[in-house]
Amino acid sequence: MTMLTLLTSVAALVATASLAAITLLHGAWVLGSTLWLDRVIPRTPESAGGRALFAPSRGLTGIVTVTFALLALLPGLTLGWLPLPPPHMAPTLCLGAAFIFVVRAIGDFRYCGLFRRIRSTTFARWDARLYTPLCLLLAACYGLLGVAPH
Repeated sequence: MTMLTLLTSVAALVATASLAAITLLHGAWVLGSTLWLDRVIPRTPESAGGRALFAPSRGLTGIVTVTFALLALLPGLTLGWLPLPPPHMAPTLCLGAAFIFVVRAIGDFRYCGLFRRIRSTTFARWDARLYTPLCLLLAACYGLLGVAPH
């Protein structure tokens, strides 16, 4: 096994495991759980009322859940680990996912991402410590999967 093959395999495992966990959490929210909702929805600062910036519906959360599930399957399809023929567009789809994760990591320049200005909320602290670094890691994993020879 070459170093590049090992690296792409690790990237695929990291991406799949991370997105599988994220899919399960979103699935729990679709079913009515409130686990960690206080940490995942951006809010205005307490000085501005501490209001949630949005209230995702179950339908929208369901669409996001399915999207994350498909993204979790993409590395396995790309590397031929699943008993399905890998789509010819799999590397392109991986690069698209990498781009989306980079955009999320950059953020909206106010509430989330590397350049957020609001830093005093619970969400902002979680975004700095977990969400943005995870997006950068996933961008690297999917980027590698998109450019590595298969």
